[in-house]
Amino acid sequence: MAELGLDVYGGVNPVSHGINSVTLSDGKVIEAETIIVATGLTPYTNGLGLENTKVQLDDKGFIKVDGALRTSDSNILAVGDVIGQPMLAHKAIRQGVVAAEVASGMNSSYDNLVVPAVIFSDPEVAVAGSVEDRKA
Repeated sequence: MAELGLDVYGGVNPVSHGINSVTLSDGKVIEAETIIVATGLTPYTNGLGLENTKVQLDDKGFIKVDGALRTSDSNILAVGDVIGQPMLAHKAIRQGVVAAEVASGMNSSYDNLVVPAVIFSDPEVAVAGSVEDRKA
């Protein structure tokens, strides 16, 4: 993310904050005009009744699917956050279209090559496509 002018600190949690600063669990103090805290996401599959199906989950609890979004249960397709990263609305919308096409017998598949990502902040931050690797 450095090529976008952003610093990312992983594996730490915020423990306190000031007006323009955050103290992380490793003791580092970050000062910035804008600080975004992302705590991570987990799939919400409780209550879907998956225990009554042949649907398999991965080690993180996400539903396993193939390129056509079919699960290990031939009668069930899955899309969106329950199948994993990136957990973005734009991805889920496209996957919904693909799943409908597959369910109707079309030869369709989902390609995760380019998914737009947006941070709904002020100002908003958006990324689409890939970032060119620039070596000096």
